Amino acid sequence: MTAKEREKPQRVAENVIASDLEFELRQFVQYGEMVDNALQQRNAPELDYDLCQVTFRFPPYDFWQTRVRTGMRTGHGGGFPMTDTTTKPDTTTVPRYSPTMIRLHWLTFILVVLAYIFMEFREIYPRGSDGREFMKATHYSLGLTILGLTIARLLVKIMSGPAPAISPAPAPWQHTAAKLGHIAIYVFLIAMPLVGWATLSAEGDPVRFFGLEIPALLAPDKILSGELEELHEIGGTIGYFLLGGHALLSIIHHAVFKDTTLIRMMPSRPAP
Repeated sequence: MTAKEREKPQRVAENVIASDLEFELRQFVQYGEMVDNALQQRNAPELDYDLCQVTFRFPPYDFWQTRVRTGMRTGHGGGFPMTDTTTKPDTTTVPRYSPTMIRLHWLTFILVVLAYIFMEFREIYPRGSDGREFMKATHYSLGLTILGLTIARLLVKIMSGPAPAISPAPAPWQHTAAKLGHIAIYVFLIAMPLVGWATLSAEGDPVRFFGLEIPALLAPDKILSGELEELHEIGGTIGYFLLGGHALLSIIHHAVFKDTTLIRMMPSRPAP
């Protein structure tokens, strides 16, 4: 066999590999365009709060290495399978809380954050200064506002009936833990303002709600006021963990478990 005859099968194999690689590259461009179009469609307003619900899974590197080395085709489009691995629910059909409940929830959230800010940053002013008194008075007024909003939320919750279902459904123990957590939060949001109101009353100081004086809950008692103030401070520390844990678990449910726990409390976007 001459050298030219020995080189012929090698050239044929090289041509097959080159042809197959060219075919795969064309497929890659084609599917790249499909990916780009799909991602552009994800910007549609009806997708609500989800950023991108479709994950495109391409074959690993060793798959391509094998395909090119063997120079064999496995069929049209076989090189670039595109799999929709969506696990998040369609947010356009998620049952949500009523708009009133959602507004009360987020308004309460904002006021609680502000109440903590005014409580913590009062220390930047010296005792007895006008700035410190303003921070304290605003903290008290915000607390009483939270008390009113929490009572309103309870009434709306009772009238609204059962909470919207979570999808996918959590384990029974998670459902029980969530109920206990919500009860603890409601107790906290009601008890803390009441203890603060009672503390001011026991100190003999006027209780004002944004400048409007309101009746005292207790007769002046310096010893009792000190005990109530200490209880209020302990409750504030517990609140960091209770409310912070509630927020963290909501994020975990949304980002890790990919259920509708958080989405239920998000306002829905109007139809375009």
